[in-house]
Amino acid sequence: MSPDHLLREWMARIRERALEPLLGLYQPDAILIPTFSNRFLRTAEDRRAYFQRLFDREELGIALHEKTITTQAIGDSMHCLSGVYRWETGIVGNAFAFEARFTFVADLSGPDPILHHHSSRIPRSN
Repeated sequence: MSPDHLLREWMARIRERALEPLLGLYQPDAILIPTFSNRFLRTAEDRRAYFQRLFDREELGIALHEKTITTQAIGDSMHCLSGVYRWETGIVGNAFAFEARFTFVADLSGPDPILHHHSSRIPRSN
């Protein structure tokens, strides 16, 4: 799997609300610092609960800003992937969209490549 393929697989699983396949991309001890929570998620159970809540939203979409993607090789199979994506979501009839920056650290040698994932809303500029 290439870094680009991992990112596109992750996004497809978000769009499809495919919980089990999405969770399968994360190593058991992966760290998730998510967009829609102020907590560090350190366990598979925490990641499951977070993504289930996200998938329970009425609307959910994600799109990649292609020109923002940066991939850095850390080792033979280790990569750091960062960029910007746009979340589109809604709760109780209120739709909203915003950009978030992301970083994945992944070991692409196995079936569960994500070791670390950080995503945060980009603040509005002053």
